[in-house]
Amino acid sequence: MLLKRKRSESELGSVFSSTQRLDSNSFNFDALSAMDTARRGFFASRQSTPSHLPSRTIKRFRDNRPSESEVYREFDHLPFSISRPHEHRYVSPEPSGIATAGSSLQPQVQFRRETQQRSLHSFWNLPGPASSSSSLVSSPASSAMSLPSPVQSPQTIPTNCEDCGAGLGSGDDDAMMDIDGYGSIQVEHACGACGKFLDMGTRVASHAGSWYEGDPEELSSQLDEFLHRVPAKLDDTQLPIPNARVIIAPHAGYSYSGPCAAWAYKALDLGSAKRVFILGPSHTYYLRGCALTTFDKYETPFGDLTVDKATTSELRKTGRFSDMPPRREVDEHSLEMHIPYLWKRLEQTFGTDASQYPPIVPILVGSASEEEEKSWGQLLSQYLKDPGTAWIVSSDFCHWGSRFSYRPEFHGGAVRDLDNKDDVLHVSPDWSQAAANPKNPEIHEVIKVLDQMAIDAVESGAHSEFYKVIRQTRNTVCGRHPIGVIMAALETAAQVDAGGKKGKFKFVQYQRSNLVRNERDFSVSYASAYAVV
Repeated sequence: MLLKRKRSESELGSVFSSTQRLDSNSFNFDALSAMDTARRGFFASRQSTPSHLPSRTIKRFRDNRPSESEVYREFDHLPFSISRPHEHRYVSPEPSGIATAGSSLQPQVQFRRETQQRSLHSFWNLPGPASSSSSLVSSPASSAMSLPSPVQSPQTIPTNCEDCGAGLGSGDDDAMMDIDGYGSIQVEHACGACGKFLDMGTRVASHAGSWYEGDPEELSSQLDEFLHRVPAKLDDTQLPIPNARVIIAPHAGYSYSGPCAAWAYKALDLGSAKRVFILGPSHTYYLRGCALTTFDKYETPFGDLTVDKATTSELRKTGRFSDMPPRREVDEHSLEMHIPYLWKRLEQTFGTDASQYPPIVPILVGSASEEEEKSWGQLLSQYLKDPGTAWIVSSDFCHWGSRFSYRPEFHGGAVRDLDNKDDVLHVSPDWSQAAANPKNPEIHEVIKVLDQMAIDAVESGAHSEFYKVIRQTRNTVCGRHPIGVIMAALETAAQVDAGGKKGKFKFVQYQRSNLVRNERDFSVSYASAYAVV
């Protein structure tokens, strides 16, 4: 009988400092956050610059990145949704031959091993699910993390799975239990045969110290500064917006998306919150449908937020949710990046006694058809109607660049992808309003048009309209499925609202990491919105 030995702290250090092999199973993490890490000097002595980015690319990106003053000057310090003239709204012609969504939900979510994920994060070239329960290959993102705290020894190690009876086998056997330790997780008891995790503790804040400050005082000061920059009022309404229980906010490194996310968080009303749902996309593994956490807590530099185990158990009993693989969940940033911001707002709302903070319900939303998004939205709408529930939807907007396999530009009188100029996108804006030079719009102006179409669709409140726009433009909105699910939930909840005036998102901020003018550049867009329920 062979057991996987837990690695010592020194061995973990050697893993994090070693050069990572980029093969078909490794995950290419967000280049923007990689550059942020390199700029701030983490592990500079071990890996001074990201090996996958030439120095001239980093320099060109930094030189072209808009300053904070430029961002705020563009919007005149006004919320994005009220700073753009109505005549700037863009018309999206109805394309012919657009197929509607497919199959309805099955009683139990199944993983499709024969295909690669296409409708979610295909631009990251994520591999399909492995056919065996092999260990996670460390990504370059892992090398940028702070070193995990020493792994605590488990009090007991199971010899077989109580659910399916699979015993500990050799490392080549798929039906075996995988015993390993990672960071502050006390122990991971995973059955390779049925996937049950027998004993879970706290999900480590794996991106602290790289994607955001790991020191609690520095992090608190940074978040306070971001929130302070947001006006005290929006549309003559004091923040937070009363009953604004749902927000959309970005999830990149805080030095990039933190100022934009602050607009959503300052609008979020947590005064009556008894639990907080957090919906995000999966960047680390193929996911069809929705998945729940198996952890008991989520760590932050400030302290731990408790998972609402009663709610996750209730959702799990529906048979329509899978479980996130713990090591994939630890690597995932779309959920983690919201935990420190949420802690800050809970502290501002409830004070410093963390025992009074509401628990969280982390959910990953993977690839789904239009009908499937509606089905999950209907299921979650019962929780949305509860005035004691708040919602955070995690999403960046357009990812433009060759590494995202998405480079639309204005060429030959139409918006075409640089990599396939015969492929014309269904975008027909008034370029005299959308671009400084209507005959030759800059790439960043094209990006803004594409994002505007998605934003307008979200603000329409019609889930089907948002789904249609994404299909037409193929905009790489990484959280399009979480947004689709929450829009479907809001539509269902709005049916009981007199007049249907509630439940529509209002965008209050829009920013880009880079004003792209060169086809070799790249950028990620960030947007913040809230909805009153």
